[in-house]
Amino acid sequence: MRRGPLEIIIEILEAIENEGKTTNIMFKTRLSYNLLKEKLNFIVKSGLAEIKENPEWRGGAREKRRYILTEKGRKLLYHGREIRKLLDWGED
Repeated sequence: MRRGPLEIIIEILEAIENEGKTTNIMFKTRLSYNLLKEKLNFIVKSGLAEIKENPEWRGGAREKRRYILTEKGRKLLYHGREIRKLLDWGED
């Protein structure tokens, strides 16, 4: 069954909550890099997450960037989980 846009956003927010590196988010959500990049841009522009960069973090240039949930993102994630329970989306 295909995931809808809301399901994808909620999965990305969950992945950001657990580990905000782009590569980890991509693997956890099973999205292509291009689609993930598009969704992450939307999430950041919507104020659901912000980008933090730290030259001390290990990895390449992209891996020195982390996505961090904002308060707005945490609220949407909470409500998204509640919607998931109500609709019985379940988790794969």
